Parts: sequence; structure tokens; C-alpha cells
Amino acid sequence: MPDLGAMKKAEERARNGQVKPDGATDIDFGADIKAHSNPTMGLINFLLPMVVLVGASWYFGIDLLAGVFVAIVFTICFYGIQKLVTMNELFDAVYDGIKVMLLPLATVIGGFMLKSVNDSLGLTQFVIETVSPYLSAQYFPALIFLVTGGLVFASASSWARLLLLCRSFCLWQSKLAYHCI
Repeated sequence: MPDLGAMKKAEERARNGQVKPDGATDIDFGADIKAHSNPTMGLINFLLPMVVLVGASWYFGIDLLAGVFVAIVFTICFYGIQKLVTMNELFDAVYDGIKVMLLPLATVIGGFMLKSVNDSLGLTQFVIETVSPYLSAQYFPALIFLVTGGLVFASASSWARLLLLCRSFCLWQSKLAYHCI
């Protein structure tokens, strides 16, 4: 597909050696920040908080919220001991991270709530019973597309549909595999 409009102009400008458009503002990505003196320690600083998150979540029985809090406290202490950044910068980063993650978390929580309501109403079983008679290997992708599209439109939530329909898709797929053998 050929480039069109502004993208075509940008590609031509880049081919001629000008990668930034005229009048573009320069963004400082931390030119004053120097690389970590020990690359291995930099990798440990990156990976160890994630390992702590997974380990704490497993320890607390897959309670991700508890795992996140343990990982945040660990990271603050771990970076504080190394004096990588000031405590103010650490807490500002935690606060900014919480602000950024608030909307996605609310969406996921809303999805789980909608899944719980739909399960108590029996929507999953209704969809399975309604679509199963029309199930065949050649129409499987189209049926999934139509059913998912209809439920997303009806509920105005794609997150909850994913949670609700995963079980249905697995049951349908196992039913198809059984009939194809």
C-alpha cells in the first residue's frame, strides 16, 4: 500500500536526510542521565523488581495487588540503598505510575464485575446452547466473530466479553475437535 498524504511527505523528507519536520520541538530524553557504571547491575535493577512481583504474588496466593505493593516497597528500598535516584523522584514515579494505571485497572475490575453478573444470569450457557447447533469447522471463525461482535455491541465492553467468551470458545473448540476425529 503506498504512502498517502502527510505520511508520503514525511517519507520523502526522511529519504532526503531530514528526519524531523520543520518547526518540531526537541524533546529532552534525559541527556544529563549517565549510563549505569555496571551493566550487570543495571540488568539486575530492571529484572529483580519483576521477579519480586511474581514471587510475592505467588507467595500471597496470586493476589496481584499484594504482590505489586511488595514489589513497590522492595524497589524503593533497593534503589534507595544504591542511591540511584532521590526518594522524592522515587515517590513521584510511584505516584505517576498509579495515576497512569488507574483507568486500565478500573476497566479490568469492571470487566470482572460484568463477567460475574453475566455468569449469574447464565449468559455463557445461553450463548453456548444457542450457537452449538450451528457449529462446524468451516464456520467456527465466522461464528466467533459474529457472537463476539454482537455481545460486545450489546454490553459495550470488550474486556468482559473476552472473560465471558474464553470458556465458550474452549468448549466449542473441544466439541469441534471431537466431531472432526
